[in-house]
Amino acid sequence: VFWESESRITQAKVDAKKEGIVTFNSYYFPGWYANVDGQKSEIISGKPYGQIEMEISSGEHDVEFYWKETPMRKFADTVSLASLIFATSVFLRRKN
Repeated sequence: VFWESESRITQAKVDAKKEGIVTFNSYYFPGWYANVDGQKSEIISGKPYGQIEMEISSGEHDVEFYWKETPMRKFADTVSLASLIFATSVFLRRKN
């Protein structure tokens, strides 16, 4: 197994002798995705710690785990930013 990691993407080359499970030692939560050989793959929350896991067939594979914002998280980020701007403007107006 060869691992290469950037901030939101972790890639690996896997040579599996038989079918098995690949474990990515990060906790699963919405926003994590995986690709095997360029195709989306289902990930599961591993037992007992909730680590990211996925099933893989035998053979050589390019595996990629990546994280991206979910639509709900993007909405919540926008609401938070708007609230911060509003609160700052109210604070600055009261100060003057």
